[in-house]
Amino acid sequence: MTAYDKYQLEWMIAHGHSIGDLVKALGEYNADCLGKYAIEPELLWAWENDNGFNGEIWACYDEWLECEGQEGTE
Repeated sequence: MTAYDKYQLEWMIAHGHSIGDLVKALGEYNADCLGKYAIEPELLWAWENDNGFNGEIWACYDEWLECEGQEGTE
């Protein structure tokens, strides 16, 4: 697990979302897209960019790297 993966999980916890919420949101998004995304990484990427948790989502990797990702590296 990468530091960015940990950040995403911590973001979900801080915003009151569980792994179950993520799975449910991904399933609903895929159903709304008529099953267009059969491959999980593509589904997650599309969901992050188009929907998230009712419009809320963690920072993209580049933004995270510029801010939170720098903590502890100085």
